[in-house]
Amino acid sequence: MTVRSVAPGDTLQLRYALRPRGGDDLISNFDDAEADTVTLGDGTLAPMLEQWLIDLVPGERHVFLLDPWQAFGESQPELIQTLPKTDLPAIRHSKSINWSNSPCPTARPWPGTSWKSATRR
Repeated sequence: MTVRSVAPGDTLQLRYALRPRGGDDLISNFDDAEADTVTLGDGTLAPMLEQWLIDLVPGERHVFLLDPWQAFGESQPELIQTLPKTDLPAIRHSKSINWSNSPCPTARPWPGTSWKSATRR
């Protein structure tokens, strides 16, 4: 039996964690009740991130060590704007979030990694 790999236009359910090299998880959905659902090519994910999912076999786990440009494209300094802090609306925090307690789904931490598990829907 041949297993079909992930292709553009497929809808996937993803479990992932994003963390900087040597740091703690910035975001993770491993503790969420359900995986995130994305359709490749619908604009939900940056095209640079989608390319890492193409040709994966659904259900497998993968680790990607990416430089920022590999995940989000080349830096565009001309798009950076500097604004006075007084021009920004006040931000009110209703609760604190401790990002450092997100568990890694492996037996040991892998700094700088991003876990993605692709499951076709």
